[in-house]
Amino acid sequence: MTNFQLLNNVQHKDLKVIIDRSADLGDNVWYAVTFPNEFKNLQRHYPVFFIKNPDDGEFQAVAMFGVEEGENLFLDNCAACHGDEGTGDRFVGAPNLTDAIWLYGSDKAALTQTVTFAHKGVMPAWSGRLSESQIRQAAVYIHSLGGGE
Repeated sequence: MTNFQLLNNVQHKDLKVIIDRSADLGDNVWYAVTFPNEFKNLQRHYPVFFIKNPDDGEFQAVAMFGVEEGENLFLDNCAACHGDEGTGDRFVGAPNLTDAIWLYGSDKAALTQTVTFAHKGVMPAWSGRLSESQIRQAAVYIHSLGGGE
């Protein structure tokens, strides 16, 4: 299990924060440890659960990004066209998901509808490929990328 530490400006003065997202940077995880002061913001976008740490038997809170180990719904299904950061690719017809321009609505219900059935555009309908729960999780994540804020 990871050894979490508090950062400070003396011991970590050379630390650089990478804000890119990709499987190569470790983003292909199905959950991440979270802390009580983060719950309010996280629960708007992700389900928060408690799991038992196999190393010490203690319970810890986690935010879920997928349903199975190694699954990150966005990276596994959307990033091929929309990019790891969701900024899109005009050449393949994939819009930027991080801006405030939403063709078919920016609320979570509209995004769920778009992911489920598509709109006769380039993106395929994901019903039948992803479960309803996975579609809702993907829609919530897409909403959190920026346009839905």
